[in-house]
Order: sequence, then C-alpha cells, then structure tokens
Amino acid sequence: MLLSTKGLFRFDPVTKEMYLAQIHPRVTIEDVKKDVPYREPIGY
Repeated sequence: MLLSTKGLFRFDPVTKEMYLAQIHPRVTIEDVKKDVPYREPIGY
C-alpha cells in the first residue's frame, strides 16, 4: 500500500502492478493523471 497526497494506491497480488484504489476528497482523476508520471490502472 502507498498513501499519497492524491489517494491510496495498492499493489495487485498477481501482477505486482500498482493501481489507484481510492482518491482523497476534492481530488479528481484528472489531478492524479496530471501528477502521476505513468499510466496506471484505476481500481475503483
């Protein structure tokens, strides 16, 4: 698990890839996409 200022990221147990599991209040998906330097799956 990784907690950031944008939300909560988790790791898939099979692929080991990180994914966005939850965003914090007042944070949008666009905010996360702008600040995260790579594309990641969104799990919610």
